[in-house]
Amino acid sequence: MQRKTLTIAIDGESIIIRELSHKQAREIREGNPSEETITARMIAASCVEPTITVEQVDDMPLSAVKVLGEAIAELNGLVVEKKD
Repeated sequence: MQRKTLTIAIDGESIIIRELSHKQAREIREGNPSEETITARMIAASCVEPTITVEQVDDMPLSAVKVLGEAIAELNGLVVEKKD
């Protein structure tokens, strides 16, 4: 079964993300990590082009991390709460 991909634009740059496998989702949560670590691992595992490391995610602007995290959660069918 092929995983879906999605191209999103952040600050004029295109980033291709893909669905996570069940195995990747388990690995992301190994070791009881913080929510920030889970987000960084999820982004690093999902980005196909360009590839992004956890360290690069840590250096990204928070607004970019938020956009990527929400897009990845939506692509993977995870619930994203919207605040009014």
